[in-house]
Amino acid sequence: MTIAAELPKSSAPPWRPLLRVALAILRVAMPIGSVLLLWYLAIWFSGLPAFVIPLPGRVLEVLVTDRVFIFENLLATLQVAAIGFVFANVAGIGLAVLFDLIPFTRHLLMPAAITLRNVPYVALITVLMLAFGDSILSKTTIVAIAGFFPVLVNTMQGRCACPMPFPRSWRPRKSPAAAASSWPSRRNG
Repeated sequence: MTIAAELPKSSAPPWRPLLRVALAILRVAMPIGSVLLLWYLAIWFSGLPAFVIPLPGRVLEVLVTDRVFIFENLLATLQVAAIGFVFANVAGIGLAVLFDLIPFTRHLLMPAAITLRNVPYVALITVLMLAFGDSILSKTTIVAIAGFFPVLVNTMQGRCACPMPFPRSWRPRKSPAAAASSWPSRRNG
């Protein structure tokens, strides 16, 4: 008889899968329970009227009864957010590439970008609403401005963190033949 045959086989206790399920349920239930508890405490201690802080049951009831209205507005909000996100990325990445290709443009345009970043959003929203009205253009512009500066800064930081051969491939070449001959090849490495 071998030593391996004499050793008892270790098996997980039969309650271990139940413990995993219970912990998974607890991970979901605890945050929801905490939010509901804080919500009820806010209602209890604030003394504000129900139209300011409604009961969670009332909110759930409105979500069910007005689901079509809420869904339509959710789609409109997602549309504005997606368009603004695309504009912020195009402008931020485009300016970061421009700053890399033509270095003096960084000194010309970066102060304007920093100034735009430091304008309070409340003031900016007011000016845009007065200029464009309550249109999709004003809302998209607000989203684009909010997302522009982080995209610009992170793209510039990412460009600076790249090894040198990659950013040099951004630089324009004199002719397509020169670009093809200087492009790095993976066949040799």
